[in-house]
Amino acid sequence: ENIVLQMINNDEIIREMINYQEKESNTNTELAEYQLEKVLKDIKINEEKLEALEEEYLNNLLKSDYEKERNSRMAEKISEQLVELENNKAFLEDEINEKKSMQIDENGIREVFSDFEKVYYSADRLLKKSLLKALIKRIEVSKNRRELESIEFWFFPEYRLPLGELGRTVS
Repeated sequence: ENIVLQMINNDEIIREMINYQEKESNTNTELAEYQLEKVLKDIKINEEKLEALEEEYLNNLLKSDYEKERNSRMAEKISEQLVELENNKAFLEDEINEKKSMQIDENGIREVFSDFEKVYYSADRLLKKSLLKALIKRIEVSKNRRELESIEFWFFPEYRLPLGELGRTVS
């Protein structure tokens, strides 16, 4: 019970759990944010090209029919690329927002743990047992039943915190 309370107050452990959850549930937005940055640069470049073509046209800098036709074709091609880039931008923004909405909020977890601790300390023995059961899915104990080997929480399925790590981080 002491170890559990130390764990829920340990910033390193909370951060590690959140990192694990983000990896496992694919809520990391880094790749989509990198792609969005590239799309935004491409949009800017294409808008500048289109602006230059429009300026050539409006300022009568195009002398021959060939130049006018070429300008028109290039402007059309760039406009099509811009539509595609805007679609990509919208898709990536949606993906980022969706993933961010699925991310676990570190402050939210700290709040839950803090509330848990308050209730736990004011609870009787039976309620303490129920609270621990609500928080912990499984505890693995060594063969001699004297040492805890790992703890698995309900809210981080498939993640077991090895207590060897706990020994390093919990004083």
